[in-house]
Amino acid sequence: MFFSIGDIVKHHRTSMGISQEQLADGICSRETISLIELGKRLPKPFILTHIVKKLGLNLREVLPLPSADEDLYTIKRINEIIKEMYAHNWGKVRELIADVKNDTKVSQEYKDHFIPQFYVEMATHTGGKYFSIYEAEQLIIDFLKQHRPAFDLEKLSEYFLTRAEANMVRNLVTIYYTTGKNISKGIEIMEYLVDFQERWYRPADDYQTQQHYATLIHELIKGYIKVESWEKALELCEKSIKLSRQFQDIYSLQFALDNKVQILFKYGRAEEARQLLKKLLMAQYGTDYLVGLNYDEKDISSEAYYQEKFGVNYKELIVPWELP
Repeated sequence: MFFSIGDIVKHHRTSMGISQEQLADGICSRETISLIELGKRLPKPFILTHIVKKLGLNLREVLPLPSADEDLYTIKRINEIIKEMYAHNWGKVRELIADVKNDTKVSQEYKDHFIPQFYVEMATHTGGKYFSIYEAEQLIIDFLKQHRPAFDLEKLSEYFLTRAEANMVRNLVTIYYTTGKNISKGIEIMEYLVDFQERWYRPADDYQTQQHYATLIHELIKGYIKVESWEKALELCEKSIKLSRQFQDIYSLQFALDNKVQILFKYGRAEEARQLLKKLLMAQYGTDYLVGLNYDEKDISSEAYYQEKFGVNYKELIVPWELP
């Protein structure tokens, strides 16, 4: 069972002892808060931004979380690793993974799901320095063969893949992209996974399904970028942007816009890319969420950077904002 955004908002609102009217004050109507808490409406990004700040949270904390206490502990441990990954502290990541593997309080299901992915991230981002890319690939194969002993990537179209299996296959494609081997095969696999998702699951069925779908599209776009298939990459990117807006998915939307910036730069549309990048950085700062943009050598989190880039003090950047 998972808490929805509405569940989390209601939990923290009632914990603070404030009414729906008090939470809504200066942000939206009480009826809007009620609909969000009932799960009948997804909040618009700028409304969600104000709500979480008023509750003393950040956007990452309102993602759906498992409801069992032991799983909340698991999420906390998993997030410790993710935090160090964002900071590229790979030595610390390796240390935390080893600790989590031996932590009996951490859900085994989450270990099976996340640890291979963490190893893939560590291996591909460091060129095998902190973890062998070959070992990461073998971990994924072992995972896939747990429930399908005769798993064969060449027979992928014969399987009805679970979300966990699809994620592992996607991680395998990440390795293909990183090593430079079988890039065309990786693209073929991702095209199949995206098509499979569209045929068998409605992307808007639930938050987790939408996130999974967005991740698959993101990986396929990366493949198109690898082979400089700019038109396909841009077409899929526009589709991702449209879907993310439709579902009010702020994270997927920012990743999609990030992809579009990269594509426009490499497609020779630099000025258009710079304008989009400026809006994207402002939007990301306004929501306290940066997806690791690296188009500028300067520290994008510094006050001086924002003063120069936007002509305003970073503390004065206003929300609500309009995504580009």
